[in-house]
Amino acid sequence: MDCKAKSAEGGDWAAYFSWLAEQGCRFPYIQVALHADGERALRAKKSFDGKDEIVFVPRSLMITPGLVHQSPLGALLKEHDVQLHSSQTLIALFILEEKRRGNSYWQFFLDHLPETYDHIPAYFSDERLDELKGSFTYRPILYRRQLIQREYETVRDKLGAVRDWSFEEVRWALTVVNTRCFSLPNEEGKDEPVVVPLADMMNHGEPANAKWRCDEPGGGLVIRARGPIAAGRQITISYGQKTKGRFFASYGFFDLNNDRWQAVLPIHIDKDDPYFGEKQTFVHRQQGPRFALHYRRYEKLARALRAVRCLLTDWHVAWERRMVLAGKVVSQENERMTMMYLVGLCRDALEAFPQTLEEDRALLLDETRMSRLSLPEQSVVQLRCSEKQVLTRVAAFAASVADLLEADTQEVLEVLVKPEAVEAWPPALRRWFQSWSEEMVPVLFAESGSRRLEEPLTRPMIGDDGEDGDEEAMLSEDAPKSSEK
Repeated sequence: MDCKAKSAEGGDWAAYFSWLAEQGCRFPYIQVALHADGERALRAKKSFDGKDEIVFVPRSLMITPGLVHQSPLGALLKEHDVQLHSSQTLIALFILEEKRRGNSYWQFFLDHLPETYDHIPAYFSDERLDELKGSFTYRPILYRRQLIQREYETVRDKLGAVRDWSFEEVRWALTVVNTRCFSLPNEEGKDEPVVVPLADMMNHGEPANAKWRCDEPGGGLVIRARGPIAAGRQITISYGQKTKGRFFASYGFFDLNNDRWQAVLPIHIDKDDPYFGEKQTFVHRQQGPRFALHYRRYEKLARALRAVRCLLTDWHVAWERRMVLAGKVVSQENERMTMMYLVGLCRDALEAFPQTLEEDRALLLDETRMSRLSLPEQSVVQLRCSEKQVLTRVAAFAASVADLLEADTQEVLEVLVKPEAVEAWPPALRRWFQSWSEEMVPVLFAESGSRRLEEPLTRPMIGDDGEDGDEEAMLSEDAPKSSEK
């Protein structure tokens, strides 16, 4: 995108840039752009060719866990036996310590950090957060808030006599680190959170026009152009292949081009089930009992289907139990029941939201009402709507398959081998159907006693429509930008 914000050439920014250059940072052809909403960006002062170096930041400018451990603060934490949950908290406390000192080596950097983070979900009021009930993002945000509270209480209880940091200060510093740190290898090659002055102002882009990496373990950070970048364009990097919900929970935004939509589907096991322990273990192996369903990716749905088969199978029957544990389809009737059960789970998940999908869609189309909402409030509506679309899509797929499985086994086989009936489906749903049918066909052959059909079982794969790679775990307090080596 073109960077329309005004540039920041003089005053405090000039002094900050001079300090960076004096410390060995290289960035001769970039400038800071200030947006009307207070956000910052870096833009190109000249055109870059592919692979041109845009920024280099030496290790000596970075704030690392190792640096904090070797500092007086590190000695104080050790003396008082302060056990922190995260290395990010270690860096956050160092930032607070240096900011209060007033004459820190990093003073220019500290003076240019944002003063508030009201757009970050960890700062949301309970009322605003309630608007996300039912959402995949609700639990990670709650977890983040609880983590901040727990870290603050640890620091207060252990260091209250020597440091009077308030909850607001600790929350601010933790948010600074969580939203701005990179994951870089230290001297031993182990990745750790690191705060990198200047580079921390680069925004996320989809697609990004620059990429970054560490020049060597424990070395500096190099940012290069991915391809040609015109003068005046904003320089963007990738914060990683995260879903919309992960971006929003961590950074308070998501790119509208991001189609990695995700919804949560909880599955409950009856504790009175005589096989409760075994079933619970199996469901956990499938990454349950809260399953992250994606708008496109079938393998996430496949894990939820295996878990539901587990619930609906008679474990007293040895061969059925073996089929479930092997991740196989059990029978046509069991699979029909599995799909109907999945439809019910999706409907329950949709009812957990305060609003219906139709209400959110109507709100998104109402420009007058949307204009009255703040940007975070608009994002909440967009996020809710995308998650409900995932659940609605899964429910529609499962209902269609359940209807198909009502038919005679031979009729079902003919549809699975010659799937003209689903040609009108969206590409992602057709891929889901193909992946599922490859598991289903052997079971139907066995049940029908068929040895052959007129057409071969194999068929061309339906074209891809841009699936993303694996996603990080849902509940993570750390959201560092991960390297694109």
